[in-house]
Amino acid sequence: SIVEQELLTKRVQVILEKCFDYFERLDLFQDTDYDKFSLLYRLLQKIDHLEICAKYFTAYVKKKGSSIMNAKTSVKERIMMLSAFETQTDEMVDHSFEGDDQFADGLKDGIEYFVNLRENNAIKLLAKYTDSVFKSAVYEEGLLEKAMFLFRYLQAKDTFEMVYKRDLAKRLLLNTTHKQGEKAMLAKMKKICGAGYTGKMEGMVKDIEKSAELMHEFNAVVLLLFNQATTFTFKEILVSTQLDELELRRVLVSLACREHKLLIKYPEGQEIEPTDTFVWHDGFQTDKSTFSMIAATLSEVIEKDAHLDTPVLFAREQQMDAVIVRIMKSKGTLSHGQLLNEVTCLVSFPVTAQEIKKRIEVLIDKEYLERSLHDSYRYLA
Repeated sequence: SIVEQELLTKRVQVILEKCFDYFERLDLFQDTDYDKFSLLYRLLQKIDHLEICAKYFTAYVKKKGSSIMNAKTSVKERIMMLSAFETQTDEMVDHSFEGDDQFADGLKDGIEYFVNLRENNAIKLLAKYTDSVFKSAVYEEGLLEKAMFLFRYLQAKDTFEMVYKRDLAKRLLLNTTHKQGEKAMLAKMKKICGAGYTGKMEGMVKDIEKSAELMHEFNAVVLLLFNQATTFTFKEILVSTQLDELELRRVLVSLACREHKLLIKYPEGQEIEPTDTFVWHDGFQTDKSTFSMIAATLSEVIEKDAHLDTPVLFAREQQMDAVIVRIMKSKGTLSHGQLLNEVTCLVSFPVTAQEIKKRIEVLIDKEYLERSLHDSYRYLA
């Protein structure tokens, strides 16, 4: 109609700019009036201008998400804001835009853009946040869920795996984590990436749990020895218990060098020496009904700032080689462009044409492939 032509069609760009400017000022933590956006959707649907609206929506998601990612606020505040933003835009698509595929795809593209714009930024943010959740005095699983959308959209999951594995090892070795929380996080990652992604990390948690059980048994073995006498030298305990010397040192640190001293060490000190003597602490008292005998931790063998680039790149190169060989074995012959497209679709991380080309050259040198006519490659059986 003429009214629609004059009031809507000719003013679509102005209307959209004003609407998305309004979106920018929305409070992420207050209820949103989705009816207003439903009205916009229905009006633009009438004049067949939803496609341009979806483009504005995607641009808005990219801009707003990027600004939150780069905000000079705490790690927790950024995660809370990103989670609220994802919830708000997701509900906007469902309620205001009636689940329209154009807007759903636009939301996905927008989130993928700002999460992976600077992949190390997202990886560090997610790793620092999960680390703080596990180290907090009280573990809340709901806090983990708020960060999982970042993981779902993260393309460089292999790099995050290396960072997370390093932090997990440190938390487990230093006993500064909630075991149930670690298992919950691994279960969430496993659901998204499969058992192969989390297998080694699950093994680390099981190993630590088994180690803790053994440490309790070792503590008991040493303490039972003092039923026979009240004083033993280190060497006497070593011979009587038949424990590994390193394990015995850790046990004796937990029994004689911590807050609750069941044994008294002579001479005093935190280091266990072969010449030390240990005496049963007959006058030991505590007002606690239960207390923990914390074993000596291994030294911090995993450095906080250890370089991860080399193992990540090596793992990526191996995966690219395997994918290229598998594709060429199946196809026999492929053009350079076709091979690039196939590899890009199958690898589990972002990759450039130059990186793929380097791996092709390596496989040619190893005689897995050979160059053929018209810029193509042939598989060598």
